[in-house]
Amino acid sequence: MTAPHEARSWRLPWYLWLAGIAVCLLGLGAWWLSSDRDLLAFDAKARAAGVLPTWAEVGLTASPPARIARWNRLMQLAESVKSYQSSCDWRPRAGEANPPELVGHHNALPTSDLAELLTLCDELTPGVILRQTTISYDTILDDFGPIHSLCRLLAERIALASDVEVACESQRLLTAAATQQTTSIGVLVRHSCLAIWQSAVARRLDSPGIDRERLAGDADRARLLLAADLATCLDGEVRMCRDLLQRLQNGEPKVVMEFEGYLDLPRWLHGMGLGRTWVRMGRRQVLDLLLDSAVAWNGAIDFPTRTKALGVVQHRIEALPEWQPAARLAQILTPAAGMIHDSWIKADTGLRIIAAELRHTAWPIDPMDPTGKPVRRIERNGRLIGYYLVGSNGVDDGGKVSGGSSSNDVCTALYERLGTQMAADPPKTDP
Repeated sequence: MTAPHEARSWRLPWYLWLAGIAVCLLGLGAWWLSSDRDLLAFDAKARAAGVLPTWAEVGLTASPPARIARWNRLMQLAESVKSYQSSCDWRPRAGEANPPELVGHHNALPTSDLAELLTLCDELTPGVILRQTTISYDTILDDFGPIHSLCRLLAERIALASDVEVACESQRLLTAAATQQTTSIGVLVRHSCLAIWQSAVARRLDSPGIDRERLAGDADRARLLLAADLATCLDGEVRMCRDLLQRLQNGEPKVVMEFEGYLDLPRWLHGMGLGRTWVRMGRRQVLDLLLDSAVAWNGAIDFPTRTKALGVVQHRIEALPEWQPAARLAQILTPAAGMIHDSWIKADTGLRIIAAELRHTAWPIDPMDPTGKPVRRIERNGRLIGYYLVGSNGVDDGGKVSGGSSSNDVCTALYERLGTQMAADPPKTDP
């Protein structure tokens, strides 16, 4: 029978050994948690791929104060000089005449403010309005309501303009839409503004006296700006996310407080104090996916190749398993890449279609169609009324616009309103 003191003498070294292992593991865990080796390795990888990982390396220069002041004044006027759409439930639709009230609304606008607004629009040049030299998640959430209001007002002027004035009004709208920050949110806003332009010009396609070649040239230049913006945006998304993840890892109170809800961290992680561990586990995967998006765009020189390359990265993001903590972080922080990809396809294709219709040339290839066929026409009673891209699964549903399925086609009106089940169906009468 073992004496009590002999049992204690045997257990003590064992306990000390286990305690030593625990201390070592805790030390290694603390070192790993505070380590930036993964970020430094990512920085080297990004630079090798031609993407600068930090804003300090980019050297952004803010616009001159006078230019920023003119832009701010334009945004103030955009909120005070209201469009007709801001006060009624009317939206310009293909094939429909202007309501009589539209003319009255524009005739009643304050003359001096409207003149100043148009002058400021004419002084704009397509480019970037930067108010700061570092773009982060703290600074990108500007109020984009005024730019939308301005674009709707200018679109209404296209609707009211004489044939010879359409090109001038078109140029104003496109220039206003092109002068935005090239961040993920800014690019999506620009896409929506270009959709406003597309709708406005589509309603004038049958006008006999418009300068068709000048308008088509506007569409071509807008496409070039979109391409440049997307390259800048995807690179910038890498830098913004790296900055955010670094600051979350450092535990900056303001950043943690603001983005805790946005990141949708599971409660049990916070309860156990494992929030930083979760970010540390998943941040390299997030940055690699964003870098792959930027490289996919920068490494391709034509529309189909870029679309396919970006689609591959998007599918990788969508296929991430939700049950993995590291993958969950990527799903939260990378959806902008997929949104920008889809939005860019629609915007770019819309500009191509408008240019083709103005020049009476062949339509472009549908970038969503794996068979490489041209964008499909939507016809009603033998007349062209619009077009559609095949659904996100690459299946042609014949112009289906409703049904709650992701396979529905992406349909757009040109000359007439679309139907609600199939785009070629007669449109329903508004109540």
